[in-house]
Amino acid sequence: MGSGCVPPSAVRFGMTTERKRFPIFVIPDVRAALGAVDPEPTLRRAFALSRQGPLGHTAGMLTIACNAGLAFEVEPAATALIAIDLQRDFLDPAGYVAAAGDDVSAMRAIIPNAVALLATARAAGLTVIHTREGYAPDLSDMHALKRERNSAGTPGPLGRFLIRGEAGHGHIAECLPLDGEVVVDKPGFGSFYRTDLETILHDRGIERLILLGVTTQCCVASTMREAVDRGFRCLTVEDAYAAVTPELHAAAISLIYGEGNLFGWVSDTRRVLAGLAST
Repeated sequence: MGSGCVPPSAVRFGMTTERKRFPIFVIPDVRAALGAVDPEPTLRRAFALSRQGPLGHTAGMLTIACNAGLAFEVEPAATALIAIDLQRDFLDPAGYVAAAGDDVSAMRAIIPNAVALLATARAAGLTVIHTREGYAPDLSDMHALKRERNSAGTPGPLGRFLIRGEAGHGHIAECLPLDGEVVVDKPGFGSFYRTDLETILHDRGIERLILLGVTTQCCVASTMREAVDRGFRCLTVEDAYAAVTPELHAAAISLIYGEGNLFGWVSDTRRVLAGLAST
């Protein structure tokens, strides 16, 4: 299997122009009792209560120590690790970004942490999701503003930059998706933009996200903000994020702490691995 390949049995999700909603099945008597009340929130609360232990403590909950004296609780069955855009064109020394003259060493430095986090998340029973930014060969899924300002489609050493199907669009060899893991192809910076990611997460009962990937200030930050707006609790693994320059990385991380950690929790690989390994 080549370094840019996804296993045939990996679950691929492309773009969508409309929100898909999976039906919630309720037995007739319960539906009648609920009457005109929307059953979805009620069923979700019931499901959450069914997983709680004595005094409301959720069974199987793990704890990850975080910055600012905070702690991020993880229930493996309700938590996903999302590896954002670990693609060859961004991270490979032979990829487009390096060929364009940018130093990719800071981004490559997170690869060992990403490998460790992926392996530990899998062992702990978390859902693992991979994203790839990419566009159709004719750029038909790219809006006009991005076509004016973006270099996607430009020829590069691994094919046209960020075009689906080109070698550079694929994941780096160290972080390939495993069989059965979800791969979300996104035509934009944020992982929720014109994709089925929100449906995938809700269908699997996912409430909490652990995020890693590149680049900190662009696709990772966009995904984090989209997720928070949708009610997901997000943990940033700051030494498994990277940008082309440390200044961009530091500025993006600092924004998470604003207004009382408005955008969630921040930790590092060592503490995340320790917390997940306590299963």
